[in-house]
Amino acid sequence: MERAAVFEVRSRKDKAAFLHLPWEIHRGDRFWVPPLRAGLRAKIDPRKNPFFEYGEVRLFGVRRDRQGLIARAAAVHNPRHNDKHRDRTGFFGLFESRNDPDAVRELFTAIGEALRGWGCDRMVGPVNFTTNEESGVLIEGFEARPAFMTSYNPPYYDALLAGCGFQKEIDLLSYDWSADHPYPERFRSVVEKLKARSGVRIRPVDRQILGNEMRSIQAVYNAAFNDVWGFVPMTAAEIDDMGKGFKMIADDDLILLAESGGRLVGFCLTLPDINDILKDLNGRLLPFGFLRLVLRRRRLGVARIMVLGVLPAFRDKGVAALLIEHLARTGEKKGYRHGELSVVIESNYRMTRLLDSLGFKVTKRYRLYGAGIPEGPPGAAP
Repeated sequence: MERAAVFEVRSRKDKAAFLHLPWEIHRGDRFWVPPLRAGLRAKIDPRKNPFFEYGEVRLFGVRRDRQGLIARAAAVHNPRHNDKHRDRTGFFGLFESRNDPDAVRELFTAIGEALRGWGCDRMVGPVNFTTNEESGVLIEGFEARPAFMTSYNPPYYDALLAGCGFQKEIDLLSYDWSADHPYPERFRSVVEKLKARSGVRIRPVDRQILGNEMRSIQAVYNAAFNDVWGFVPMTAAEIDDMGKGFKMIADDDLILLAESGGRLVGFCLTLPDINDILKDLNGRLLPFGFLRLVLRRRRLGVARIMVLGVLPAFRDKGVAALLIEHLARTGEKKGYRHGELSVVIESNYRMTRLLDSLGFKVTKRYRLYGAGIPEGPPGAAP
């Protein structure tokens, strides 16, 4: 067998092959959902992705002449993460590979060298490109379609990474939700008391002042998750970019804001789960994909609850419970019958305990992996 050759992706042709690899790997997989190609191109474009205002990325591929591209990944340097957490962690992201352990070892040798060049002594991933975006390898829950903006991969990815010396860093959890979920009677009685006494008002986002709303959400989000593993605050440019990306698919009634005394103290970001539509589009919005997306979005009965954040000073005031109850009523009224609460980092015990107490079940598990960066391949024999 020819030796796998690693190369850095620079040319337009190589970038096209890098972005297309998932279509080759997941061909015939009934659960895989093709991402939008325009979004992938924007992800790696320094002119369009605000991550590049402070971070650096190098793209790598592995190929054998007769097989074409076998594996790919990005080396990601996030100095804001290292400044906040006072470490020298580098990340890898956009990982996709055929079941070829030798090629993957070659790939992570190159990734490690790139990260070491930025002064990193450890690598963690997959992260695309921050922990505020898609992260982790799916290790449980292969029997269902992934939710919008969550990871999906063949089951062998776990073994490929373990073969390179990677070990579990932390897991991310997805919970199942349905309109007829049997909430405990105690939860309902507590919520009714909170409505009467808390002074917290729940309302939907106002699209007419979306810029101001997003700034308020940014402040709460950054404060709410400041003590969560691996968290890096979102910049104004990143929150604006996220808002633009969600604008055409959002159902405003599902983006809920919690206010106390006229001040935003919590929020719940829920989006229609458009993955059934994206699967049919095969990554292309043009020429008719955009119209199909807009028209079919209105008939979706599935949603993804992406983020629920509450200011630390209001965590013990029942704000999360009020948001969940309001969302359940709104979702049912608007015809959303099923959904997913994802992802919740396993060390976020306050949230996992709440969801467990309400009877929600973990249906998917995603893993982030970590390894030191030695002089040779991660996990290589000395």
